[in-house]
Amino acid sequence: MHVHAELAAYNTDIAVVNLETIKAPIMHTLKEQVERLLESCRQEFSKYEKDLRQENQQILAEEKALVKAQEGAHDKWLEKRDAFEKKVLSVQRKAESRSKKLSEAHGEVLSNVNQLLVKVIKKVGEEKNLSIILPQSEVIYWVPKVDITWEVNEKLQRELSSLSLELKVEVDD
Repeated sequence: MHVHAELAAYNTDIAVVNLETIKAPIMHTLKEQVERLLESCRQEFSKYEKDLRQENQQILAEEKALVKAQEGAHDKWLEKRDAFEKKVLSVQRKAESRSKKLSEAHGEVLSNVNQLLVKVIKKVGEEKNLSIILPQSEVIYWVPKVDITWEVNEKLQRELSSLSLELKVEVDD
């Protein structure tokens, strides 16, 4: 009994928040954006692949023709082949760069959302004069009146309108 009175003096109001419920729609939106960007990249690089395949076939056809031709023409063919290999390498680097930028942009958006979520949780905690807010996943038992998920989610949605959740990946050409 003595401990309870002592805790009451410190205003130990505690709340829980379901982070998974709050983050699920945000993560769904981001997943859809990533999928759209990946599809766009697949289409773009599919075109590069088609063009490179055609160019490679043309170079191979020229090589066969050169076997029958003079020696100096072979040097020109080698130059074409080197230029083609540089194009292939450039497209590979572009694909790697795009993938890295997409991953970085996704990480940045997630970081911004998490920072905003913490800010909103703190704000709700201050408004309700709470001492501790715990994630529901870490709590074994709670009564519904200590669940602030709905309030946090509502405030977060208002705040998210000022934060861009769009993944932006700058294209290098």
